[in-house]
Amino acid sequence: MGLRFLEKVLPVDHRMNGASRLGIEKEIGSLAPQRRIDIDIMARTIYGEARGEKSDRALFAIGHVIMNRVGHKNWSNSPKTVVLEEAQFSCWNKNDPNCHFLKNATLDDVDFRRAYRAAIMTLNRTIDPTNGATHYHSVHLKKRPLWAKNKKVKPVGRFGNHLFYKV
Repeated sequence: MGLRFLEKVLPVDHRMNGASRLGIEKEIGSLAPQRRIDIDIMARTIYGEARGEKSDRALFAIGHVIMNRVGHKNWSNSPKTVVLEEAQFSCWNKNDPNCHFLKNATLDDVDFRRAYRAAIMTLNRTIDPTNGATHYHSVHLKKRPLWAKNKKVKPVGRFGNHLFYKV
């Protein structure tokens, strides 16, 4: 599904597998500083939350959860503040093993480049594969999180190894 899904939404030359370090640096170089910060924070979050994902669609889905929270009445109006809000994205927790990886990631890492492309493309596209999801969790959890048991939270689908929900 991954790239075939992208081809329907984006021109073929925007495939994430073709993202080079130089290409990404060139693409973000002309952006406003706050936009570059938002992209970097989103990319690090996508990388930390889904580093092992093989599905590009899963990376987009996590990016869209961030953007679906931006401006929502329960969250802030910028990707950076949404992502760094306490206890929202576990990869930023100091005790999470992924925290080290996301803080030290560089564009030399192919998986980080995929996350970076996903962040850029999420900010530049209008189609949301999650249909408004604001939450997700790994399919590998032994128990669903408490928030997922709330009757107001509706499942919207699975992307890669994550289940997505919206309130």
